[in-house]
Amino acid sequence: MIAGFLLGRTSVFPEGSGAAHALSTYVWYVAIPALLIKLIANNTLPNSQELIWVLSYYACLYFIYFVAYRLLAPLVGIQSVGRSVFAFSICFGNLGFIGIPIIQTLYGDDGVRSLLLIMSFHMLSLILISSLLAELSQSTEKKITSLLFETTSQLVKNPVIITVVLSLLWSATGVGLADWVVKLVSLPGDSAAPVGLFAVGMSLSRVKIKGVRLVAFSAMSLKLMVLPLLVYWVFSELMQFSQREVIIATLIACMPTGIAVYGFAQLYKTNVQSTAATILLGTVMSAVTLSVALSLLN
Repeated sequence: MIAGFLLGRTSVFPEGSGAAHALSTYVWYVAIPALLIKLIANNTLPNSQELIWVLSYYACLYFIYFVAYRLLAPLVGIQSVGRSVFAFSICFGNLGFIGIPIIQTLYGDDGVRSLLLIMSFHMLSLILISSLLAELSQSTEKKITSLLFETTSQLVKNPVIITVVLSLLWSATGVGLADWVVKLVSLPGDSAAPVGLFAVGMSLSRVKIKGVRLVAFSAMSLKLMVLPLLVYWVFSELMQFSQREVIIATLIACMPTGIAVYGFAQLYKTNVQSTAATILLGTVMSAVTLSVALSLLN
C-alpha cells in the first residue's frame, strides 16, 4: 500500500488517480468475484452457526450506524443528507482490498470464507439504507417504494452481489467445481490481495485534506476503536463464540473506511472533504490499530 501511495505521486503511473481507478476496477470486477467463486461456489452453503455469526456482526454494525446517524453527526455539526454519509463512512470497512490480505494471511481460505460471508451483505445493506436515508432527508416527495426500486436497480448491477448470488445457487446444487475451474479462478482470485492493497495506496496518493479534522477524527474513533471493542465484547462475552470466530470478527471491524464511501459523498455533494480525510487518515491509522488489535488478540 505504501508502494502504491509513493508511486501514485510520481510520473511512473500516468495520472495516478486514473491508474488507481483501473486497478480498483480490475480487483472489483475480476479478482474478488473470482475469489468468491472459489470460496463459496466450491463449498457448502453457510450453516446456522455461520449465519448467527454474521447476524451478530451486523447487529453491532447497525447499532454504531444508529449512534453515528442520530447522535454523533449533529454533535459535530452535520445535518440533513450529510448524516447518512457520515454514518456510512463509519460503518463501511475496506473488507475487500485490505481485509482479504490480512485475514488470508492469518487464517487462509477458511478465514476468507468467513470474511466473504459478511462482505456479501456489506455493501448491499449499507448502500441501500444510506441511500434511502439520504433521499428521504433531502426530499419528502419521493415514495419509499420508488426509492427502493432506484437503489436496488443500481445494486443488482454490482459484480460482487451478482457473483455471491450465483455462487450460493451453485453451492446449493452440491456439485462443486472441477479442478481446472478452481485453478482458473485462482489466478485472478489470488491477485485480489496484493493488487487491492496497491490500488488503495495509489487512490489515496492524490487525496488532500484540510479543515475537517473534527469530523474525520470523530469518524475514525468510532470506526477503528468503538466498533471493534463492541464486536469483541458481543462475540466473546455475550455470544461466546470460539476464539477464532471472535478474532476474525474483531479484525473485520478494525478495517478502515472503504473507498466506495468517497464516491457516495461525491454523488450527494456533501461531506466530500471530510470523507476523503476519514479514508486517508483512517487507512494510515489502521496500521497502528490493527497491529495493536493483533497483538492483544494473540
